[in-house]
Amino acid sequence: MIYYNGNFQKEDYISNYKGYNYGIGCFETIMLDGKKAVFFKEHIARMKRAMEYLKIEREINFNEIVKQLIENEIIEDNEEQALKIIVTDRDISVTIKKIHFRDEPDGVYVKLIEDMYQNEFGFIKSISYAQNYIAFENIKKDGFYEGIFMNREGNVTEGCVSNIFFIKNGVVFTPELRLNILPGIVRSKIMGILRENDIKVVGGEFKKTELFGADAVFLSNSLMKKGCIRVKNINGINKGEHEIIKLIESEFEKLKEKNAVHF
Repeated sequence: MIYYNGNFQKEDYISNYKGYNYGIGCFETIMLDGKKAVFFKEHIARMKRAMEYLKIEREINFNEIVKQLIENEIIEDNEEQALKIIVTDRDISVTIKKIHFRDEPDGVYVKLIEDMYQNEFGFIKSISYAQNYIAFENIKKDGFYEGIFMNREGNVTEGCVSNIFFIKNGVVFTPELRLNILPGIVRSKIMGILRENDIKVVGGEFKKTELFGADAVFLSNSLMKKGCIRVKNINGINKGEHEIIKLIESEFEKLKEKNAVHF
């Protein structure tokens, strides 16, 4: 006998439900440009890797589910929205939502998070997301656009909902994946843009002093309109604009169209 959502029942629905009991599940958030899902194949490939890691053994035809959902939605050609997919051992949900994490042409204010360490499970988009969520809500209450985590060794790692880059003397630096940061889809695309334009990219371990001393700082995320957003100020230190950021924004527009799945 168990009590579940207002009822006493004999069937024990939840005791073996790993998503409910342990937060075993994963999600992806994908930009929809009209009826085109930007970097859809890359997002689904990352979700399948997460499912394999979490031992979620399910065969899911993501293409067909998304196709049917989009066919039943009224979506304007130029309308940009977010497609969110959540998978657990028992459930799958796919929703289309308005995007709130967009373009900020004047740059944004960010702050290092110093009252909690980076989520060391951050290398997958797990539904065990409470730490990122709470940190992000606290940062927003204080008037900041994003918060930046550090790990226990004092290395800068990633934002609550973004990857981070900084520029110094024409070289772009970003925390490396072995720090258990999320292998961001757009992070990877940006690194490709930089290398194709002969701009040096260095992945490594960086302290906050290196971030504070950078010429420019920017964030990346799949829902950002231009792939990245410039940081105007971090921890009270102003950061400038940079031609490299403008290059990324320009080239990203081309990539979006080239790497979209039309439904």
